Amino acid sequence: MDKEAVIKNILIKVLKILDEGIEQLQINDSLIDLGLNSITAIEMVVYLEEHYDIIIADEDLFIEKLSTIQDIIQIIERNGGR
Repeated sequence: MDKEAVIKNILIKVLKILDEGIEQLQINDSLIDLGLNSITAIEMVVYLEEHYDIIIADEDLFIEKLSTIQDIIQIIERNGGR
């Protein structure tokens, strides 16, 4: 499963987005506009760290840095996730 698909599956869990809605989500769409907040962002980080067996650096934990799927992919890659 590619990173975009993994992230979309996590967003379904964290943001309670319906499967149909997730298909419309583009890689640079704002997750904040879809309801990402500080609590759901931390939930998402936990899922990402567990799935990719990484620890996301403190400087990447700001919600502004987690605001799109593209941002999240870059964070995963920067922190050693494949």
